[in-house]
Amino acid sequence: MRPTIADVLLATAEEANVPLHHITLDRRLDYVVKLRHVAQYLCRLYVDEHLSVIGREIGERSGSMVTVAYQKISFDKKFYQETRSLIEDIEQNLRDKGFILQEIERLLDNTFFKGENVYTP
Repeated sequence: MRPTIADVLLATAEEANVPLHHITLDRRLDYVVKLRHVAQYLCRLYVDEHLSVIGREIGERSGSMVTVAYQKISFDKKFYQETRSLIEDIEQNLRDKGFILQEIERLLDNTFFKGENVYTP
């Protein structure tokens, strides 16, 4: 079975050893923002919900903010071991609970932008 948004939030809070409500609060503290972005990143990968639903449930954000968080964490994951380790630990937490982590294919992932306003599918 696939994880839900609540499952990802709970696993993120458990791995970071913080109360669940810290992640969804509208705070700009660095560690809170990082955890919120990681949760949005993982939800975008594994949860079969529209991006606007993910954003709304994780700190009252828009779907476009989920995409921004995804891009930021994708970058951080490439260059920062701490981010990679946190994501791997959360993913393992979810697997240990019996969830299947299979990436969701989204239309945005199959669109390649060229230039400023021109794209080709």
